[in-house]
Order: sequence, then structure tokens, then C-alpha cells
Amino acid sequence: MANRRDAGNRRERGPGPVQRQRSQATRDKVVLAAIECIAEQGLRRATTAEIAKRAGISRGAVQHQFRNREAILAAVLEQVLAQFREQLVSVSTGTATLEARVRALVEASWNLVCEPTYRAYREILRHYPEPGTEGITPEHVLEQVAAALDVVLVELFADLRLPKRRIDLAGAVIFATLNGVAEQQRFPSYPALVVRSQLSVLRGTILRLLEEAD
Repeated sequence: MANRRDAGNRRERGPGPVQRQRSQATRDKVVLAAIECIAEQGLRRATTAEIAKRAGISRGAVQHQFRNREAILAAVLEQVLAQFREQLVSVSTGTATLEARVRALVEASWNLVCEPTYRAYREILRHYPEPGTEGITPEHVLEQVAAALDVVLVELFADLRLPKRRIDLAGAVIFATLNGVAEQQRFPSYPALVVRSQLSVLRGTILRLLEEAD
């Protein structure tokens, strides 16, 4: 009798720490595999079966962690936002000059755009929602990204008392430009020297935008 009560209590307490760790490890594998599939093959080819194969686990194990493909894509976008914040927060707020801050911001943003996670993010925005699906909307994702970027930019330039509208415009120009440069890099023959020149022009443009008088 006591054994049955003990077993019932264990079930009520839910999974233990080891099981939770294993479950999280499986989820992490699925998200990483999804990012790789989407970045390399496109959203349409990143099926649940393909993601499971890339993750090295069964399709049933994937479905145990994520109720459907939309849930996997939502987890990918959460990972994008986490990496987005982590990458941009790394920009030093203690840099003395405006020019150095702009250089650090453009460099961190470019490194982020070149990551597979960001390529997957762009691919999801480009093709989602797919016909017959509901849930994630590009508008909602863009709002979250804009909010994360806003916090970083305001902190980076806080002591310089720059107009908020100018800071917002700088962020928009940086990512619109870098997305275009990243698309060019899909072609292996695209010269690295041209990319460096484009980044230099972007830094100069952002610097002038932030320095201009009202």
C-alpha cells in the first residue's frame, strides 16, 4: 500500500531534474537542427522529418517536445531574439567617441546578420505564414526585434543626448543595409573587398546621420 502511495506521489511531483535536463537537451537539439535546415535549405524543405533527421532523434521525440511545426518555428524565433539581444548588448557602452560606438554597433550587427540563426530568421519572415497555417506573424516578430534593438540603441547612445528619432532611423538603416549585403554574400564569388567597402560606407552614413544638426 505504501509503495503505491509513494509511486503516486512521485507521479504528482512531475519529472525530476535529470529528466528535465534531458528534455531541454532534446529541445535544444531540435531548435539547432531547425535553424540549420532553414538557413541551408529554406523554410519549405525544413519539414519535421528533416529536422528530426538532422537532430539525430526520432520524429516521435520531436513531436513529444513540440506539438507541431509552428511550435518549432516559434522556438527558433525565440532563439533569434535571445541571440539578437546577446550580440548587440556586447557592444561597449563605455566607448568614448561617437565614431567608435558606431563602428562597434555596425560590426556587432554584421556579425549577427552573418549567423545561421539570423539567416533562418530572414527565411521565416520571407515565407511565413505559409498557406493553411496560423500563429506566428511577421509583424509580431518584427515588433519584438524592434523592441530589443530599441533598448540596446538607447543605452548605447544615452549619455550623448541624441534625438530618439535619429537613433531609431540609424537602427533601421543599419539592418536594412546589412540584410542587403548579406543577400549578396549568398554568391560565393562576391568579393570580400566590396563587403568591407560597403560596411565602411554604412559606418560613415550612420555617423553623419547621428551628427547632423536638427
